[in-house]
Amino acid sequence: MPGYWAAEDAWPSTRIEERTYFLNGGSALGATSTAAEPVRLNPIQTVGIDGGKWCPSGAGGVEDLDTELPFDQRVDDARSMTFDSAPLDEAFEMLGAPTLTIELAVDKPVAFLAARLNEVRPTGESSRVTYGVLNLCHRESDAAPTALVPGERYTVKLALDHAAHRFKAGNRLRIALSTAYWPLILPAPEPVQLTVFAGASTLSLPVRPPRAADEKLKPFGAPFVPPLPVRPVSSKPGIHRVEWDAVTRKQVIRHEVGDGTVLLTAVNTEILGKSAARCEIAEDDTSGSIETQYTIGWQRDQWRPRVVAASKITALKTDFLLWGEMTAYDGDEKVFTRTWERKIPRRFV
Repeated sequence: MPGYWAAEDAWPSTRIEERTYFLNGGSALGATSTAAEPVRLNPIQTVGIDGGKWCPSGAGGVEDLDTELPFDQRVDDARSMTFDSAPLDEAFEMLGAPTLTIELAVDKPVAFLAARLNEVRPTGESSRVTYGVLNLCHRESDAAPTALVPGERYTVKLALDHAAHRFKAGNRLRIALSTAYWPLILPAPEPVQLTVFAGASTLSLPVRPPRAADEKLKPFGAPFVPPLPVRPVSSKPGIHRVEWDAVTRKQVIRHEVGDGTVLLTAVNTEILGKSAARCEIAEDDTSGSIETQYTIGWQRDQWRPRVVAASKITALKTDFLLWGEMTAYDGDEKVFTRTWERKIPRRFV
């Protein structure tokens, strides 16, 4: 991704200017507030389909980043409560953590809030710049969470992840809110209706003024992958597929990377690895499940150890069900297996 280095003499920097936008009625993000009015979002558990992986790494290869980074946000935006700015008159840069101050109410005692800051092009594409999630039971304390009172109005602050980004002239800012962000976070015990009081809620952006000294910093070089003393033996491209059953209104996400073998030429050793995940949830049901399987092994002459680890977590209304299994092989011979099963009660989660 193109960009350049920027520097500040201290951090937090006294040069950063906070710019405030108001989440107004009519799905508008404005420089001034309008009259406060409630805006409601009915729950959809499949919001988050295009959120990408929590920590994109390209573990199976650089090309696998295309399956792990966030995708176009328009599908998630359509299932969320959104607020758009007018087209930007001029470009500006953000450096730091945007903060949302939201006046809200929910209809369940346990609820989450997910917020995304997107940049929307005139042609409609929506790119995620940064995001944040909050268990609303932790609105006052992480050490002593408390249940929410359904229907009661709360003032909640949510800091999004730090980011350095240049917003282009002609594009729009978009704030997208939801009570689910699957599968990056597990669902609440029950579907949650969100009420946001538009006109009384704000977004604060850390705007970085231009700095002439940045021009003296070393420019970005051309993108490259450092050479490694390895040689591919076999490989299979990663996949990210979404399946939708229109009858049961159930969604399945399948994600696979790292299906291949490379040769460490210095020690003449082959390393094989693979990871796969399957996430399933219904649009109107919070009983979702995530299954994963990881394989890693080595091969040199007669030495062929391999470990296969699998897990499954199921979110139910009162509990999380966890299952895990690890199996070790020497070639084709199974030499060790262990299985775990746990039931963990939900406590304000």
